[in-house]
Amino acid sequence: MNSRRILLISDTHGRLKWLPDALRKAGRIDMVLHMGDSVGGLKEIETMAKVPVIGVRGNCDYMTSLDRDVEINISGLPIFITHGHNYYVGSGLDMLQDEAERRCVRIACFGHTHVPFCKEINGIIYVNPGSLSQPRQEGRKPSYALLEIDEEGRPSIVMRCL
Repeated sequence: MNSRRILLISDTHGRLKWLPDALRKAGRIDMVLHMGDSVGGLKEIETMAKVPVIGVRGNCDYMTSLDRDVEINISGLPIFITHGHNYYVGSGLDMLQDEAERRCVRIACFGHTHVPFCKEINGIIYVNPGSLSQPRQEGRKPSYALLEIDEEGRPSIVMRCL
């Protein structure tokens, strides 16, 4: 099994000005996961990244057929992807934790808050890459995350700001 590199982004809101910089800094990637509020930009992201893109529907993705939640398995690693607004992540992770534990995943990726976050809780890694277009954390720098899965299926997350 080869190592896998997945770019994690969220809350681009149709504004992809910083995506080329994120792609350049990330280096080789195999896939992009978008945690919602792409506002119609997934095809453009796929064209720019030249790799498959999997995304979910956010609270601003009105006219889309995207699912609100997606479960995928990458290199034997079960991953849950959601925007987070349906789990009220702006008020804490309790509901998202309950759902991630119910689904028996190893990583739960979410967005919505526009604030980067990464923490392992009870064996599940919770990661929010922040926002490439409308960052809200201190310093307000566009942010993304890089998920690396090694040959043995062990994940590591690198959080990055531009």
